[in-house]
Amino acid sequence: MAKRAMSDDWAEGLAGGVPQAVAPPAARRHKAAFAKAVLWTVVVAFVVLVVAFTSLLTAKPPAAPDTSGFSQQKAVAAAYMVTWMASGAPVQGRPGPPLQGGVILSADGVSPLVYDLPQGAKTDVSAVLVSFTLADAYGTLWRADVAVQTDSRGNSAVASAPSLTPLPPQAAAAAQELWPGLKTTQTDQAVGSAVSDWAAKYASGNPDALRQAVGDPNPDHWYAPLTGVSHISAAVQGATQVDGASVLAVRVGLGVLWLGQDMPQAGGIAVSWSLDLLVEAADTASPRVTAWGPPGSGPNLVRFGNAINGEGRSQPMPTAPPTGFEPTPTPTPALPADVPGMLPSPEAT
Repeated sequence: MAKRAMSDDWAEGLAGGVPQAVAPPAARRHKAAFAKAVLWTVVVAFVVLVVAFTSLLTAKPPAAPDTSGFSQQKAVAAAYMVTWMASGAPVQGRPGPPLQGGVILSADGVSPLVYDLPQGAKTDVSAVLVSFTLADAYGTLWRADVAVQTDSRGNSAVASAPSLTPLPPQAAAAAQELWPGLKTTQTDQAVGSAVSDWAAKYASGNPDALRQAVGDPNPDHWYAPLTGVSHISAAVQGATQVDGASVLAVRVGLGVLWLGQDMPQAGGIAVSWSLDLLVEAADTASPRVTAWGPPGSGPNLVRFGNAINGEGRSQPMPTAPPTGFEPTPTPTPALPADVPGMLPSPEAT
């Protein structure tokens, strides 16, 4: 029977009396499975390509930054306010600024102006108010609002002269704390000496001397000292414990005289700056200032936090202004004449 079955298999391979090779049944099954796997691979790859191509077609491009909205209107209003504050519009027949001794303290915000339009009315112009805080020579604070309009092409322009509204005076402030919520403590003479030594090195113009005063052992660290200072004084104004009695945050008032300034005849150098210092080993005979920052930052200062990676830095710090240096006077800008409601300039009268 086995011989008969084998003869039948070979008989299937005969065509026209010519014998043909016929694969055994197991080989034919393997070939069919391989063909099916290849077919499925092609189908899956085609589906993946279709999905990826569709995603590319439907993906939204990243939104371009808005350069024509409130930021542009605020810039237009700020440029106008600078010019307006420096102008010399007539006041009671005499040339003078619109606000005596006035300065711009801050640009505070932008408020859209939205109106209920009559039915059927349309406009392509949007309007906003840009607010500023000003101060005059008498210490009065003012609010100024500038109306800015923007057309459909994104062009912004000031629509009128600014408003001026005096702000109510501030009530007397309560007693100020150096570090709100933190208890202050006294410092001894050793801490005061460490602060004075640090101040002298801080004003020396010598980065290496300042690094040595701080005690930073890293030779690649660089510290920026003050330059052009002829005299400096440092007065401890208070301290608070950061890590027990050994680490203190110390508030220091600095009095600075620059080169070319004369020493006051009496009273010493007035305090003009304030800094917070981090003083370590404060309960020993050799305290050391290891970091400094703006007032209020003392409890959060970190040792050697003022270090700069100065590897390869060889340029010396300047000790005086360049020869022939003179401040360049800033010309007074002319006020735009096409702003509605603006008085004519003295030259035009």
